[in-house]
Amino acid sequence: MEQPEAQLARRAAEGDEHAFRMLVNGHAPRVYQVCLRITGDAHRAEDAMQEAFLSAHKALGAFEERSRFSTWLHRIAVNAALQLVRRERTWDERRAQPIPVADSVALDPLDTVAAEGVADPEREAASELAGEATARALHQLSGLERLAFVLRHFEQMAVREVAEQLAVSESSVKQAVLRAVRKLRVSLADHQELASHA
Repeated sequence: MEQPEAQLARRAAEGDEHAFRMLVNGHAPRVYQVCLRITGDAHRAEDAMQEAFLSAHKALGAFEERSRFSTWLHRIAVNAALQLVRRERTWDERRAQPIPVADSVALDPLDTVAAEGVADPEREAASELAGEATARALHQLSGLERLAFVLRHFEQMAVREVAEQLAVSESSVKQAVLRAVRKLRVSLADHQELASHA
């Protein structure tokens, strides 16, 4: 963005809708990724993203410039996605819905763009395949396993925090994360073996 985020946030808090649109446009892809990881469903991720931006818009006056706007917005997105999941109580009843390939790439934790902003085509292709494999692997987990793993490892929440968010015991979270890690290792090892023979 051409202008510092803090300045845009300040202008948006004062009623500048153009400034807020600039913030939305700049952060929508990342916010969607967070919501997709947590909800495990493209449509629910869209709903959670919209809710996150609505919440952020209402709370702009409370944004303190001591923290980065992206960090503040990330927390709001996590909360919006978790509220949606808790409201629907789908995480403990089913596996995540299949995620379209175009969306699954967003689950890849590797950054495919060099620091200068120029993509390395070979690395990007490998990362896309890894992203698809990660999405398929996450889809194989139960709802509790996926959420516990995502919150613990992607969102860096403490076990206690994850347990509170999901209203389960800490031991349940630990067991779910361990099961998720085992399953993901197997799934991703199969992917790497196939890739090496390609």
